[in-house]
Amino acid sequence: MARRSALGRAAGAAALTAIAVAAVALAVLAIQHGRPPASAATARPVPTFEIESPSPTPTPTPTPSAPTADRFLSVGAAAAWRATSGACDGTSPVIEWSGDDGLTWTDVTPEGIGAVRSLTSFGGVNATAVVDAASACDTVALSSFTSGAYWQTYDNLFAAASYLTADPGQVVVAGDAIAAPCSTPRNLRVDGTIALLCEDVAYARSGTEWNQLATGVVALAVDPAGVVTAARTDACAGIELTRYDGQAGGTPACLTVADPAAPLAIDLDQGEVVAWSGDEVARLSR
Repeated sequence: MARRSALGRAAGAAALTAIAVAAVALAVLAIQHGRPPASAATARPVPTFEIESPSPTPTPTPTPSAPTADRFLSVGAAAAWRATSGACDGTSPVIEWSGDDGLTWTDVTPEGIGAVRSLTSFGGVNATAVVDAASACDTVALSSFTSGAYWQTYDNLFAAASYLTADPGQVVVAGDAIAAPCSTPRNLRVDGTIALLCEDVAYARSGTEWNQLATGVVALAVDPAGVVTAARTDACAGIELTRYDGQAGGTPACLTVADPAAPLAIDLDQGEVVAWSGDEVARLSR
Protein backbone atom coordinates (compact mmCIF):
# COMPACT_ATOMS: atom_id res chain seq x y z
CA MET A 1 0.00 0.00 0.00
CA ALA A 2 2.85 2.43 0.84
CA ARG A 3 4.47 1.68 -2.50
CA ARG A 4 1.24 2.45 -4.39
CA SER A 5 0.88 5.80 -2.52
CA ALA A 6 4.41 6.81 -3.42
CA LEU A 7 3.76 5.96 -7.05
CA GLY A 8 0.59 8.06 -6.94
CA ARG A 9 2.44 11.05 -5.56
CA ALA A 10 5.14 10.73 -8.23
CA ALA A 11 2.55 10.57 -10.99
CA GLY A 12 0.81 13.66 -9.60
CA ALA A 13 4.06 15.61 -9.49
CA ALA A 14 4.87 14.61 -13.07
CA ALA A 15 1.44 15.78 -14.21
CA LEU A 16 1.83 19.18 -12.51
CA THR A 17 5.26 19.60 -14.12
CA ALA A 18 3.80 18.82 -17.56
CA ILE A 19 1.05 21.43 -17.03
CA ALA A 20 3.61 24.09 -16.07
CA VAL A 21 5.74 23.41 -19.17
CA ALA A 22 2.65 23.59 -21.41
CA ALA A 23 1.52 26.91 -19.93
CA VAL A 24 4.90 28.58 -20.46
CA ALA A 25 4.95 27.30 -24.05
CA LEU A 26 1.53 28.98 -24.58
CA ALA A 27 2.91 32.25 -23.28
CA VAL A 28 5.89 32.11 -25.68
CA LEU A 29 3.50 31.60 -28.61
CA ALA A 30 1.40 34.56 -27.43
CA ILE A 31 4.44 36.85 -27.39
CA GLN A 32 5.60 35.73 -30.86
CA HIS A 33 2.29 35.42 -32.70
CA GLY A 34 -0.40 37.28 -30.77
CA ARG A 35 -3.31 35.52 -29.10
CA PRO A 36 -3.67 31.73 -29.47
CA PRO A 37 -7.00 29.92 -29.88
CA ALA A 38 -9.35 30.00 -26.90
CA SER A 39 -8.92 26.21 -26.45
CA ALA A 40 -5.59 26.93 -24.74
CA ALA A 41 -7.33 28.75 -21.87
CA THR A 42 -7.24 25.86 -19.39
CA ALA A 43 -3.45 25.43 -19.24
CA ARG A 44 -2.02 26.84 -15.98
CA PRO A 45 1.29 26.19 -14.21
CA VAL A 46 2.09 25.54 -10.60
CA PRO A 47 4.35 28.62 -10.32
CA THR A 48 6.96 29.78 -7.86
CA PHE A 49 5.89 33.40 -7.87
CA GLU A 50 8.57 36.05 -7.69
CA ILE A 51 6.35 39.16 -7.87
CA GLU A 52 3.07 39.23 -5.98
CA SER A 53 0.34 41.82 -6.29
CA PRO A 54 -2.16 42.64 -3.55
CA SER A 55 -5.33 40.52 -3.44
CA PRO A 56 -7.53 41.81 -6.29
CA THR A 57 -10.66 43.70 -5.28
CA PRO A 58 -13.20 44.24 -8.10
CA THR A 59 -14.19 47.88 -8.43
CA PRO A 60 -16.15 49.99 -10.91
CA THR A 61 -14.14 51.38 -13.80
CA PRO A 62 -11.61 53.80 -12.23
CA THR A 63 -10.31 57.11 -13.43
CA PRO A 64 -6.51 57.22 -13.93
CA SER A 65 -4.88 59.70 -11.58
CA ALA A 66 -3.08 61.42 -14.46
CA PRO A 67 -2.72 61.06 -18.22
CA THR A 68 0.17 58.81 -19.27
CA ALA A 69 2.33 58.59 -22.37
CA ASP A 70 0.71 55.40 -23.60
CA ARG A 71 -2.16 53.02 -22.92
CA PHE A 72 -2.40 49.30 -23.57
CA LEU A 73 -5.55 47.28 -24.23
CA SER A 74 -5.54 43.54 -24.98
CA VAL A 75 -8.81 41.64 -25.33
CA GLY A 76 -8.61 37.87 -25.01
CA ALA A 77 -11.02 34.96 -25.34
CA ALA A 78 -12.21 35.12 -21.71
CA ALA A 79 -10.83 38.37 -20.31
CA ALA A 80 -9.69 41.87 -21.17
CA TRP A 81 -6.52 43.51 -19.87
CA ARG A 82 -5.50 47.14 -19.90
CA ALA A 83 -2.64 49.24 -18.53
CA THR A 84 -1.24 52.72 -18.34
CA SER A 85 2.45 52.93 -19.16
CA GLY A 86 3.70 55.00 -16.23
CA ALA A 87 7.39 55.84 -15.82
CA CYS A 88 10.07 54.75 -13.36
CA ASP A 89 10.74 58.36 -12.41
CA GLY A 90 7.15 59.60 -12.67
CA THR A 91 3.56 58.34 -12.63
CA SER A 92 3.14 54.76 -11.42
CA PRO A 93 1.65 52.32 -13.96
CA VAL A 94 -1.63 50.48 -13.45
CA ILE A 95 -2.53 47.03 -14.84
CA GLU A 96 -6.18 45.96 -14.68
CA TRP A 97 -8.19 42.87 -15.57
CA SER A 98 -11.87 42.50 -16.51
CA GLY A 99 -13.93 39.34 -16.80
CA ASP A 100 -17.21 41.07 -17.73
CA ASP A 101 -16.35 42.74 -21.05
CA GLY A 102 -15.04 45.90 -19.43
CA LEU A 103 -17.99 46.71 -17.17
CA THR A 104 -15.78 46.48 -14.06
CA TRP A 105 -12.02 46.26 -13.66
CA THR A 106 -9.73 44.79 -11.02
CA ASP A 107 -6.41 46.45 -10.21
CA VAL A 108 -3.81 43.66 -10.48
CA THR A 109 -0.67 45.80 -10.74
CA PRO A 110 2.36 43.78 -9.60
CA GLU A 111 4.23 45.31 -6.70
CA GLY A 112 7.62 46.76 -7.58
CA ILE A 113 7.07 47.82 -11.20
CA GLY A 114 7.81 51.31 -12.48
CA ALA A 115 6.59 51.21 -16.09
CA VAL A 116 4.72 49.00 -18.58
CA ARG A 117 6.17 48.49 -22.07
CA SER A 118 3.75 45.91 -23.50
CA LEU A 119 0.69 43.90 -22.45
CA THR A 120 -0.65 40.75 -24.16
CA SER A 121 -3.65 38.60 -23.25
CA PHE A 122 -3.29 34.89 -24.03
CA GLY A 123 -4.90 31.56 -23.26
CA GLY A 124 -8.17 32.80 -21.77
CA VAL A 125 -7.56 34.71 -18.53
CA ASN A 126 -3.75 34.77 -18.70
CA ALA A 127 -1.50 37.68 -19.67
CA THR A 128 2.12 38.65 -20.20
CA ALA A 129 3.52 42.14 -19.59
CA VAL A 130 6.96 43.58 -20.32
CA VAL A 131 7.71 45.98 -17.47
CA ASP A 132 10.46 47.99 -15.85
CA ALA A 133 11.24 47.11 -12.25
CA ALA A 134 10.84 50.25 -10.16
CA SER A 135 14.12 49.88 -8.24
CA ALA A 136 16.64 49.93 -11.12
CA CYS A 137 14.29 50.19 -14.12
CA ASP A 138 15.53 46.82 -15.40
CA THR A 139 13.20 45.48 -18.10
CA VAL A 140 11.69 42.01 -17.56
CA ALA A 141 8.75 39.93 -18.79
CA LEU A 142 6.07 38.89 -16.29
CA SER A 143 3.24 36.43 -16.80
CA SER A 144 0.15 35.74 -14.74
CA PHE A 145 -1.85 32.51 -14.90
CA THR A 146 -4.17 33.59 -12.07
CA SER A 147 -6.10 36.54 -13.51
CA GLY A 148 -3.40 38.88 -12.26
CA ALA A 149 -3.41 37.77 -8.61
CA TYR A 150 0.24 36.65 -8.92
CA TRP A 151 2.97 37.41 -11.44
CA GLN A 152 6.24 35.61 -12.20
CA THR A 153 9.23 36.62 -14.32
CA TYR A 154 10.08 34.48 -17.36
CA ASP A 155 13.43 35.01 -19.10
CA ASN A 156 12.40 32.93 -22.13
CA LEU A 157 9.36 35.14 -22.72
CA PHE A 158 11.47 38.27 -22.48
CA ALA A 159 13.84 36.89 -25.13
CA ALA A 160 10.91 36.65 -27.59
CA ALA A 161 8.97 39.77 -26.55
CA SER A 162 7.98 42.89 -28.51
CA TYR A 163 8.12 46.22 -26.68
CA LEU A 164 9.22 49.84 -26.67
CA THR A 165 12.75 50.32 -25.39
CA ALA A 166 14.45 53.10 -23.46
CA ASP A 167 16.84 53.60 -26.39
CA PRO A 168 15.85 56.50 -28.68
CA GLY A 169 14.79 55.44 -32.15
CA GLN A 170 14.60 51.73 -31.37
CA VAL A 171 11.96 49.08 -30.69
CA VAL A 172 12.17 45.34 -30.04
CA VAL A 173 10.07 42.98 -32.16
CA ALA A 174 10.05 39.25 -31.30
CA GLY A 175 13.28 39.72 -29.38
CA ASP A 176 15.14 41.61 -32.13
CA ALA A 177 16.05 45.29 -31.80
CA ILE A 178 15.16 47.27 -34.93
CA ALA A 179 15.32 50.93 -35.87
CA ALA A 180 12.07 52.88 -35.59
CA PRO A 181 11.08 55.55 -38.13
CA CYS A 182 11.52 58.28 -35.50
CA SER A 183 13.42 58.93 -32.27
CA THR A 184 10.39 58.69 -29.96
CA PRO A 185 8.09 55.87 -31.15
CA ARG A 186 5.02 54.87 -29.14
CA ASN A 187 1.96 52.63 -29.37
CA LEU A 188 3.98 49.70 -30.76
CA ARG A 189 1.59 46.86 -31.61
CA VAL A 190 2.59 43.40 -32.88
CA ASP A 191 0.21 40.59 -33.87
CA GLY A 192 1.28 39.19 -37.22
CA THR A 193 1.36 42.84 -38.36
CA ILE A 194 3.84 45.36 -36.89
CA ALA A 195 2.83 49.01 -36.48
CA LEU A 196 3.58 52.04 -34.31
CA LEU A 197 3.10 55.77 -33.97
CA CYS A 198 5.59 58.61 -34.35
CA GLU A 199 3.83 61.63 -32.88
CA ASP A 200 0.50 61.36 -34.78
CA VAL A 201 1.82 59.45 -37.82
CA ALA A 202 1.02 55.74 -38.17
CA TYR A 203 3.59 53.39 -39.70
CA ALA A 204 3.37 49.70 -40.60
CA ARG A 205 6.41 47.53 -41.22
CA SER A 206 6.78 45.55 -44.44
CA GLY A 207 9.91 43.43 -44.64
CA THR A 208 12.68 45.74 -43.47
CA GLU A 209 10.86 49.00 -44.29
CA TRP A 210 8.44 51.24 -42.41
CA ASN A 211 5.58 52.52 -44.57
CA GLN A 212 3.57 55.60 -43.57
CA LEU A 213 -0.17 54.90 -43.39
CA ALA A 214 -1.87 58.03 -42.06
CA THR A 215 -1.47 61.24 -40.09
CA GLY A 216 -3.59 62.61 -37.25
CA VAL A 217 -3.68 59.17 -35.57
CA VAL A 218 -4.01 58.95 -31.78
CA ALA A 219 -4.04 55.15 -31.35
CA LEU A 220 -3.83 51.98 -33.43
CA ALA A 221 -4.36 48.24 -33.25
CA VAL A 222 -3.21 45.35 -35.41
CA ASP A 223 -4.10 41.80 -36.37
CA PRO A 224 -2.58 39.51 -39.01
CA ALA A 225 -4.80 41.13 -41.68
CA GLY A 226 -3.63 44.71 -41.14
CA VAL A 227 -3.90 47.87 -39.05
CA VAL A 228 -6.81 49.88 -37.66
CA THR A 229 -6.11 53.53 -36.88
CA ALA A 230 -8.09 55.80 -34.57
CA ALA A 231 -8.24 59.54 -35.24
CA ARG A 232 -10.16 62.60 -34.11
CA THR A 233 -11.59 64.46 -37.10
CA ASP A 234 -14.22 67.06 -37.86
CA ALA A 235 -16.09 64.46 -39.91
CA CYS A 236 -16.74 62.29 -36.84
CA ALA A 237 -18.20 63.38 -33.51
CA GLY A 238 -16.46 60.45 -31.81
CA ILE A 239 -13.43 58.45 -32.92
CA GLU A 240 -12.82 57.82 -36.62
CA LEU A 241 -11.62 54.26 -37.29
CA THR A 242 -9.96 53.20 -40.54
CA ARG A 243 -8.66 49.76 -41.51
CA TYR A 244 -5.52 49.49 -43.62
CA ASP A 245 -4.79 46.27 -45.49
CA GLY A 246 -1.28 46.93 -46.68
CA GLN A 247 -1.12 50.65 -47.43
CA ALA A 248 -4.68 50.93 -48.74
CA GLY A 249 -7.15 52.50 -46.31
CA GLY A 250 -10.78 51.43 -46.22
CA THR A 251 -13.88 53.52 -45.61
CA PRO A 252 -13.72 55.24 -42.19
CA ALA A 253 -16.30 54.40 -39.53
CA CYS A 254 -17.30 56.56 -36.57
CA LEU A 255 -17.36 55.16 -33.04
CA THR A 256 -19.37 57.23 -30.57
CA VAL A 257 -17.68 57.82 -27.19
CA ALA A 258 -18.49 60.19 -24.35
CA ASP A 259 -15.27 62.20 -24.65
CA PRO A 260 -13.40 61.95 -27.97
CA ALA A 261 -10.51 63.98 -26.50
CA ALA A 262 -9.89 61.50 -23.64
CA PRO A 263 -6.80 59.23 -23.58
CA LEU A 264 -7.38 56.26 -25.89
CA ALA A 265 -6.27 52.70 -26.63
CA ILE A 266 -7.87 50.28 -29.08
CA ASP A 267 -7.68 46.54 -29.78
CA LEU A 268 -9.23 44.11 -32.27
CA ASP A 269 -11.42 41.26 -31.09
CA GLN A 270 -12.77 38.89 -33.75
CA GLY A 271 -13.75 41.58 -36.22
CA GLU A 272 -14.73 44.22 -33.66
CA VAL A 273 -12.79 47.28 -32.61
CA VAL A 274 -12.68 47.65 -28.83
CA ALA A 275 -11.87 51.15 -27.59
CA TRP A 276 -10.80 52.21 -24.10
CA SER A 277 -11.58 55.91 -24.13
CA GLY A 278 -11.23 57.76 -20.84
CA ASP A 279 -13.16 55.53 -18.42
CA GLU A 280 -15.35 54.00 -21.14
CA VAL A 281 -15.05 50.73 -23.08
CA ALA A 282 -16.93 50.72 -26.40
CA ARG A 283 -17.13 48.35 -29.39
CA LEU A 284 -17.68 48.77 -33.11
CA SER A 285 -17.96 45.97 -35.70
CA ARG A 286 -15.67 46.48 -38.72
